[in-house]
Amino acid sequence: LIYKLIETQNFATILAKVLPVRDCDIALKICFGSGEQADKQTVLKNLEYYIQDLQQETSGILADF
Repeated sequence: LIYKLIETQNFATILAKVLPVRDCDIALKICFGSGEQADKQTVLKNLEYYIQDLQQETSGILADF
């Protein structure tokens, strides 16, 4: 969901919403780890990595993104 929001919405808006709560989720903490300096392409790349890993671990039951 975060990946799709970043693709379709203003990244700065999503970043501002995620940063205060990123410590609640390990993947978000890593993907947005550089805080306010996080850039869209790096965050999307990191999220892609986690999504692909989840796809492999769950034998492809996740919806394609």
